[in-house]
Amino acid sequence: MTEVDENMKAPAPKQAFAREKAGFTRFFETTDSLIYALVGACFLIAALVSLCYSVIKFGVALWPPTGKNLGDVFTSANTATSLISFVSDLLLTLIIMEVLGTVVHYLRTRATSLKPFLFIGIISATRGVLAVGARLSVENVQQLSASQGAEFRYSMIELGVNAGVIIALGLAVRLFGRFLDDEPAPSSADLPAPEAAIDHM
Repeated sequence: MTEVDENMKAPAPKQAFAREKAGFTRFFETTDSLIYALVGACFLIAALVSLCYSVIKFGVALWPPTGKNLGDVFTSANTATSLISFVSDLLLTLIIMEVLGTVVHYLRTRATSLKPFLFIGIISATRGVLAVGARLSVENVQQLSASQGAEFRYSMIELGVNAGVIIALGLAVRLFGRFLDDEPAPSSADLPAPEAAIDHM
């Protein structure tokens, strides 16, 4: 056996290890994509169920009881509360869709983004503001502040905290939005080689 043949057979174990490593990598990437796809499908089903539940719940709340006409719906005290609850449920559906968007973005680009989670925080804080507004609309604000001072104070603190979160996250999106773009910048490996660009000229 010549010296050249021995040199050609020397890297064989390294090549076998590289093939095994590539096979494991492909297996884990395929499994990762499959799990993300299943989670995304579950989020999609949850969003559809949440939307249908919100619409049905709002329709049942506005349906006039027996002996009353449709005009009584606009004068009922529960109409405003039902509307606020309906908007809050729709915001929950939007939160689920934002999380689904992060899953789709990862499957498309193999990269995660921080911007959707900022929007989720803003939407969640908005739901908190609506929850406080619904709670205060059910009871008279003046009566609540006079008879239950502690509960009214906690409601105002919760309202202020949620408003602060909305402002802080909104400023973060405004100031750092260009650094949190969904699409990653192309790497140097993705750029065409100078020789290839010259050949096309």
